[in-house]
Order: sequence, then structure tokens, then C-alpha cells
Amino acid sequence: MENLFLTDEQKMMRDTVRRFIQNDVIPIEQKIGALAAEVPDEYIVSLQQKAKQMGFWQMWALPEWGGGGLDIFSRTVVMEEASRHRFGLMCPALNAFGKEIPSILTKSDSSLIGKIIQPAVHSGAGCFLAVDGGSNFIAKKEGNGWAISGSQRFVANANKAAVGLISVKIDGSEDTGLFLLENNKGIKSEPTVVMRTIRLFNISLEDYKAPIDSYLGKGKEMVRELLQEGQILLAARCLGIAQEALRLGAEYATQRETFGKLLEKREAIQDMVADSMVALESCRLLTWATAKKLSLGEASAEEVAMAKLNATETAFRIVDQSIQIHGGMGITQEVALERWYRELRLTRLELVPSEVIRQRLAFSNFQKYHAPKSMQ
Repeated sequence: MENLFLTDEQKMMRDTVRRFIQNDVIPIEQKIGALAAEVPDEYIVSLQQKAKQMGFWQMWALPEWGGGGLDIFSRTVVMEEASRHRFGLMCPALNAFGKEIPSILTKSDSSLIGKIIQPAVHSGAGCFLAVDGGSNFIAKKEGNGWAISGSQRFVANANKAAVGLISVKIDGSEDTGLFLLENNKGIKSEPTVVMRTIRLFNISLEDYKAPIDSYLGKGKEMVRELLQEGQILLAARCLGIAQEALRLGAEYATQRETFGKLLEKREAIQDMVADSMVALESCRLLTWATAKKLSLGEASAEEVAMAKLNATETAFRIVDQSIQIHGGMGITQEVALERWYRELRLTRLELVPSEVIRQRLAFSNFQKYHAPKSMQ
């Protein structure tokens, strides 16, 4: 299938990332506790130095910002490979390539880009997103700027991100806007740990003073674009985890013997591995095809949502089957499966919940079969 989608350059890039994960990331990861919620900074700095030497620093940022300028399809391929390790779902490549900057910012002519986005790219600190409904925050015009107040729970990377994007209700209007903010002392963040190993933050702003050009545009349209990008990259991360879970299950089946017979000889185990193979390849086809269309500006919101829905739930099933193959060993900290099992549960809530996606997909499909009013 890869020959249908990948250029020689993309194949080489993917293989380079794969070797980097195996030779550099996993050995460092093995020094960190299996239940760690964060990676110590000294390890991240070491990996980032190697990534810069390889020319893999901030591959998703514009070249003029110091990045690689990859399109969303190439980023999807890289993200899948970067996620193929224990911490990979929530911390791909242990942040060796730097945290992502949403590509929507490349379309902005805001003067803040040069002031805070380019430094964020250089630092690798990334951007947090607080776009879970514009009513959480409200912005009031104040002099030559804005005063923003509000709060949101469960925001990732709010403690270290250089900047943040938040969806805000404009005071005195029904409109919402997307604002780019510098992550300074005016944004308070309180940590909370979920699923044992995931650190999220509750953020709050009280009369945060933002310059007038921190307003980037109408919130609904821009948030929709942000969510599409986030969903396809989340699908890619799930693909990487699913691939590793299948590898672990198949490898264990060729080594583990019960009652005088290797697991690979047992029909029930063969069915699990075969089902996982089919599900994984189908999931990759949908994810890659959607990412390709997204890079060409041709993917619909429905197609992106389907890819996210399919990838999050497929990865969960494959991890579950691999745990079943491992038996008791599969729920110990010696194997990454138990961590992935917990963390993948969160992905079905992340960005757009599975139930919401299903509801929207069904509604859209039903609309095709409603006769126009003029014909009723």
C-alpha cells in the first residue's frame, strides 16, 4: 500500500524516524519509570540535539520559521512512526522533534507571529489549545487591546507551551473569536493527572491583557480547521500504537508455550492476530487517504472525523487483543500494553467524542434520503 501513497523521499524520512525511535528514543525511555507522567527535561534536550543534527527539528513549522515545512500527509506518516514506543501516544518521540505549532497560524498576518510564534518554534515548547466551546472565555475591548477572562479544564501542555490558542466569546456579540496568547503569568494553570500517567491542566484567566492583534479571526471556522488537523494527527498516533501492539502480540505468540504448544499454533490466537492485521491495514488506508486529501484541501469534516473515530477505536481493540494473547503478562508494567490501554480510552473523548462523531455522520447520511420539501 505504501507505494500508492509514499514518495521515495517520504519513505526515507519514515525509515529515518523509525531508526531514531529504535536506536535513540527507546533506550532513553527504558530509563524512565513505566508510570511516569512526564519525561525529564535532560532526556528531552539530549534527543532534541540529535534531532536538530538530523534536520528533523520542527518538521511541521514553516521553513522561514526554522522548520521543515511538511504538509499534513507527510506529518501523518512521521507521527505514526514517532508514536511507536511506550510513551508514544501522548509524547511522540519523547518530544525530540519539538511540540507542534498548529498550521493555521501560518495563514495569519498578525504581528504577534514574529514576536512569539517564531520563538516558540525555536524553543520547541509548542502551543496549548483551549477551544472547547467559546463560552468558557469572554473578551472585552479595553483601550487598544482586549481583557480576557474565563477558564477551561483538561488542557494539555498548558504548563510548558510558549503560546496558546483559545476560543473566546466576544462581549456584546454572538460571535466567537480565536485568540493567540503568550503563555505568561497571566494564565494560571493547575495540574491534574488522569488515567494515572497523563498530565492535564485546568487553566484560568482573569482580565488577561492581550494586544488588539491577538484576535486571529472568527472562532467557529478556525476551530473547525484546528480540529481537523488535530484529529488526523491523533489518528496517526493511534496507528503507531496499534502497529506496536500487533507486533508485541505476534512476537509473544511465537515464543510463549502453553500445555506443550506454542500460542501461534492455536486457532484462537491466529484469529486475533489475523483480525488485528486486517483492522490495522484498513485503518491505515482510511487515515492516509484522508490525510492526503486534507493536504490537497479536499477532505471534508466528515471524512476526517471518520478517520479519527476509526483509528481510536481500532487501536483500542488491537491493544485489547494483544493483552489477551499475553494473558497475565499483558497487564503488568513490564509490557507497554497496559499503559496504551488506559491512554487510548482518553482518545475516544479527545477533540470530538466518538458519540458526537457518530451522531453527525448518521445525521448527514439520513439527510441524503429526505425528499426536498418541494417534492413532498
